[in-house]
Amino acid sequence: MNFKYFLQTLALFFFIFNQAHASLLISPIRLVMTEQDHTGEITLVNTSNTTNSYKIEWIEYHQDEHDRYVIDKDNKSPSSRMLSYSPRQVTLEPKQSQKVRLRYRASRVEDGEYRSHLRMTALAQKLPSPTADEAPVAEKSSMSIKVQLSFDLPIIVRKGAGDASIELGDVLVVPGIKGNSRSMAKMKIPFHHSGSFSTTGSLIVLMQNKPGAALERIGILNNLNVFPDSSTVMKTVPLNISHIPLGAAIKISYEGRKEYKEHLFAEKVFQYNP
Repeated sequence: MNFKYFLQTLALFFFIFNQAHASLLISPIRLVMTEQDHTGEITLVNTSNTTNSYKIEWIEYHQDEHDRYVIDKDNKSPSSRMLSYSPRQVTLEPKQSQKVRLRYRASRVEDGEYRSHLRMTALAQKLPSPTADEAPVAEKSSMSIKVQLSFDLPIIVRKGAGDASIELGDVLVVPGIKGNSRSMAKMKIPFHHSGSFSTTGSLIVLMQNKPGAALERIGILNNLNVFPDSSTVMKTVPLNISHIPLGAAIKISYEGRKEYKEHLFAEKVFQYNP
């Protein structure tokens, strides 16, 4: 059987979706609204050379202790009930931008933080029809493919006063695979959260491999969010070295960003002696 058309169609399908997934620029990637800031907006930019369409809808997530975002059908504190937004679907031509506007609706709720995620789902583009020669083969080798690539960003509403603090737990260093020059080490760090508000910031890992040597940045993780869903969340930070020398001094800092700019949430210094 000649599968030429089938293979070409399959390749084109995934090419189109990969392009759609890689070509949507979203800013900001996290939005916080309060009773004082009744409106907010998100800018979408199509950076590709093709026209792409996206459906926009709410989705509820729970951040578990392994830093996974699990669908939460029983979200007790959704911001989606307090917010309206438009448009619900956008079609962006190449290099075109579109603003998604959100508005906070007054709601009688208790003080605290409320969160939902706004999802932008890439809609399938129509694939080219087979030629007269390819049609018989296409019918015999046809299959249904439904892939929806999406982008999710947290939309947070805060009411009243709240706080958030972070404590870093015991660090586990996982070395790179021995003999593999491309395999880099990583750190697994427990984030112990307390308070009613979430945090956002950058985790920076510095190393001094011997006394008197300059500090070297060996890892950074930006846009690191810790939500109050779990009391402890395990974060994994990729490093740019394959292993940490025995006896090296390590400094880990979780520095606030956005509304927490210039705030140091937590810091940990230790000597690496596994």
